[in-house]
Amino acid sequence: MVFKWFDTLEVDAFADKTVKMFMERFPPSEFTTAGKKQQERFRKVHAALAREMQDFRKTHSLNIYQKARLANRFKWALKDAAYPDAFIDELAYELAAMTAVRA
Repeated sequence: MVFKWFDTLEVDAFADKTVKMFMERFPPSEFTTAGKKQQERFRKVHAALAREMQDFRKTHSLNIYQKARLANRFKWALKDAAYPDAFIDELAYELAAMTAVRA
């Protein structure tokens, strides 16, 4: 039972899937241009990310370690992809907040 607490296979798979979706829909190159088109694209991707998180939380009860693992894995994947640090920190914080809410 204690070892299940540290089981992150499903969390890691979900994090990898959402990072891939996020990077495909809103690549780091989007930061080179500014405007309404970029803002609208981000709003849609953000809404999709929130829906994915909500659906995942409906079927998975995450403990504090798994929540932290999810946000951290997402954060470091975006860092590796060269997104701006301020953007990464804000998005990772928001993702962590989304994990805390069970819909």
